[in-house]
Amino acid sequence: YQRRVHGDIYMAKKTKRARSSSSSSERSKSRSRDRHRRRKHRERSLSSSKSPSHESKNRKRPIDGPKGREKWGRDDREKSEEKKEQVKKELPNFEPSGILAEYYNTESGIVRKFTEPTDAKVPSIQWFIFPFKGEDQLPTIHLQGQSSFLFGREDQIANILLENTSCSAQHAVIQFREVKKFKDDGTVQTSVKPYLMDLESANGTFLNGKKIEAARYYELFPKDIVRFGLSMRDYVIMKE
Repeated sequence: YQRRVHGDIYMAKKTKRARSSSSSSERSKSRSRDRHRRRKHRERSLSSSKSPSHESKNRKRPIDGPKGREKWGRDDREKSEEKKEQVKKELPNFEPSGILAEYYNTESGIVRKFTEPTDAKVPSIQWFIFPFKGEDQLPTIHLQGQSSFLFGREDQIANILLENTSCSAQHAVIQFREVKKFKDDGTVQTSVKPYLMDLESANGTFLNGKKIEAARYYELFPKDIVRFGLSMRDYVIMKE
């Protein structure tokens, strides 16, 4: 009986040890699984907790062109489109045109081929023209009392008559214009200067031996020589 009792006690203790060892192994396995899960969770939390500023620092900046220039601001195409949208306002032009210009430019029933500019002014200094035909000097022409002088074969409106048949009815004009010059000290110097313009004549106007472009003003200086068409007369510009 005692042996049987002692044997039962021994078997109970053995069973208890086996159960405890198996439970301890299961606990160690569960602990390792828990540690593994906690490590995974920690890694996920660290990766998600990175700040956007840190990512932006590591992000490469966009590069524009082969020279490696950094591209900032708006695209150039957007700027060009905005410039196209900004339409420049046209400045008002109060000079006569069309029927009004024809009305103001009509003299003796004949329409003049030019309109005086807004800066037209009568000169205060005396200017002269000395005509020459070969070596013979012709009567002196005084440019005074008005701001423009028309050269041509149309005797009804021409201020200075041209007799050569190669000249046009309204050949050219000498126009006096007020010119403003700004000095270094901030003051403004005003002067009135003569300008020559060909009125799209048939055979042209020549300044110092060179044909000038039609419908364009050329400044005249003392001792300049002007010729009209195929005429052999020279008109020398002088001032007092």
